[in-house]
Amino acid sequence: MDKKRKLIDLLNVDELLKPLMGLIEAKIELSLLDIEERAIDILAKLLSFLIMGALLTNVLIFGSFALGYFLNDLLSSNYLGFLIITGFYLLIFIVLYLIRKKAAFKDLIFKALTKPNHQSNEKRKS
Repeated sequence: MDKKRKLIDLLNVDELLKPLMGLIEAKIELSLLDIEERAIDILAKLLSFLIMGALLTNVLIFGSFALGYFLNDLLSSNYLGFLIITGFYLLIFIVLYLIRKKAAFKDLIFKALTKPNHQSNEKRKS
């Protein structure tokens, strides 16, 4: 056992391992920082999409009410404008429900969801 210790001391294995351990620690820290940066980027995008979605929902709701009241006034009715708007939304729902399993519709949604992600990855690589 004493001979092994003398050999280790002679070769300065401890001194050789210190830079290697420092390099490994630096790589781990860099990887953690990269993961943290990606997580923050994803959360920022998610938050902006949620805010934009909420604003768009408000625009859609108030725009529908405005159009419903306009059509009510145009048709001299208290409910026909709202009925027309409801029918329009119901028609859109039925069309989307019927094409939801079609491959072209799924591809369109997939491309719409992945396109912003590919653009941000290309910017990151540059």
